[in-house]
Amino acid sequence: MVRSLARMLRSEHDVNGITDPREVVHRVAEGERWDVILCDLMMPYHTGPELHAAVSAIDPALGPRFVFVTGGVLREEVTRALATLPNAVLSKPVDLATLREAVRRARPPR
Repeated sequence: MVRSLARMLRSEHDVNGITDPREVVHRVAEGERWDVILCDLMMPYHTGPELHAAVSAIDPALGPRFVFVTGGVLREEVTRALATLPNAVLSKPVDLATLREAVRRARPPR
């Protein structure tokens, strides 16, 4: 997923393709920030909502910048967590227009 989404967005955005959610938490803890975080809901080590919570605990301003992407059936706890979050959830395969719109909405104003 990371490579295909990066390919879709690279012509208009700087993209960091990070596949390990633990690295995202580490980089945020070290001070790195992004305009938008595209996040799979099911990953090794963290679910999307768990990563959202970990990142938001470090910098609450990043919470609204998450856009979740899913390709299948979700565990019950993930579905419950998503019900409490206002973030966009895109279903794979995602088309370019939908992806661009979700990124535009999640990105902070400049």
